[in-house]
Amino acid sequence: MSRATPKRRHIWVDLLLYPTHTLPIAAAPVMVGAALAARDHVFAPFAVVLAFLGSWLIHLAGLFTDTHELLRRYPQAVEHPDLTNALQDGSLTLGQIRIAIAACLVLTAPVAVCFLVVGGVPALVLGLIGVVASFGYSAGPHPYTKIDFVMSDLRVSRLTATNYLDALAATGFLAKRRIGRSNYYINRPLFQILSGEEPPAADE
Repeated sequence: MSRATPKRRHIWVDLLLYPTHTLPIAAAPVMVGAALAARDHVFAPFAVVLAFLGSWLIHLAGLFTDTHELLRRYPQAVEHPDLTNALQDGSLTLGQIRIAIAACLVLTAPVAVCFLVVGGVPALVLGLIGVVASFGYSAGPHPYTKIDFVMSDLRVSRLTATNYLDALAATGFLAKRRIGRSNYYINRPLFQILSGEEPPAADE
């Protein structure tokens, strides 16, 4: 087995498919629906499996799209340097990610047809809402920014971008929060509008 094979598996499984993250997120709404169906005595195991598959594929399509846009617009700002390195050495291409997005949507189509037949137009509409929400995640607006984003968008140095954002955080326009190795500058009012939740507090 070549060294490229484990690397490719790491990129696609660990970083892009990210099953420990995507599977629980896909399962959550299906579990709620399954519980409601069981309460109403209309539980159908096959429908649950189909719903989970459709939910996962839709979520993956949105996640791949988000990764594609980050790599395209901010190649140096991606949280996982392995993705940037893979893009640079050719073991991963934006075209491959676009194919993966299309594959997810194509595989979702039979699931959509099944639910259209069984559940009618309301089931299809709910699925379409899920697709729009998934792709909307990568389209923005985002209630936060990072130093690398400002560097890329405004074409300024890291020092200048840091000074801009720190000044906005010092005056209360943004909340500065360190997550992992990066500082995030959060627009708290926009965060609350988009999520309907209380925005995270700034670091002390």
